[in-house]
Amino acid sequence: MALRIAYFSYGNNIIIDDIIYPDGHARMGILGGGSTYAAAGMRVWARGIGIVAGTGSDFPKAYRDHLERLDIDLTGLLVRAFPTPRAWQVLEPDGRRSETFQTDFSQFGHLLPTPIEVPQSYLNATGVHFFDFGDYSEVERLRSSFGNKILLWEPYLPPSSGATLDSMAAALPYVDIFAPGYDEAQRLCSTDGLLMITSQILDCGVAIAVIRMGGQGSVIRTRGMGGMVQLPSYSTEVVDPIGAGNAYCGGFLVGYCETRDILTAGLYGTVAASFMVEQVGLPPAITETTSREAEARQSWLRQHIDEWAQVRRK
Repeated sequence: MALRIAYFSYGNNIIIDDIIYPDGHARMGILGGGSTYAAAGMRVWARGIGIVAGTGSDFPKAYRDHLERLDIDLTGLLVRAFPTPRAWQVLEPDGRRSETFQTDFSQFGHLLPTPIEVPQSYLNATGVHFFDFGDYSEVERLRSSFGNKILLWEPYLPPSSGATLDSMAAALPYVDIFAPGYDEAQRLCSTDGLLMITSQILDCGVAIAVIRMGGQGSVIRTRGMGGMVQLPSYSTEVVDPIGAGNAYCGGFLVGYCETRDILTAGLYGTVAASFMVEQVGLPPAITETTSREAEARQSWLRQHIDEWAQVRRK
């Protein structure tokens, strides 16, 4: 009997990354894409993980095999009659990252999934991670298609998008969790104050605002909450930061669906991100050893949150 799909990532195409590191060396042909990393982040904490994403007819079998080794269901992998998208990822010494698509951006729209292409076996899932490519009307369609599922929206908002909170406000009431990166949130809200940013987002009708800040951790806030839950990142060797934010979102979704506790959800997200940064690309596998290590990392973080918060207040 097939394993029930409990969570899936929807929206972003699978991308092949060519990565330039701060010291000038390059790694070519790395399996990437926001939905790919988000699904891997979910998989750190749960089984029954799927992905609904477009890829090209030239998608290498080795990459499919890698996803299957991670025990990610590929029923929703949509193979289109186009090349698989590629992107240059340039990592700067100060931590900034620039992304340049090698594929014509117009091609992405031809590869993206639609709600009617979600496999029947996914329709009883508990939670959905949505990585958009600028079509905010898709959020309303997802809510209509997926009913009462917990929907986490991770927006794709490069500086060139010109997106503002006003332009996205009509879509926010349809999601449960909105999880932009800090740079994106600053541009959306025209401020760098975390309380102001989260207040503006929550005022648009979303239930939970999550601001991802890379190595500086994350901030989580819900409506009616005076302060914010602030979490550090998990201290580990960072080999490659690409995909960590996506994995955080996947882990957060699982944690929130399973516990309805934003602190635990944030810890799930933080731990999921920590596994992604420890190698180039996706982990080679997720095993029982991974599960035990994930629990140990969550426990350590929970024990040290107050200590970290005191440091932040100084």
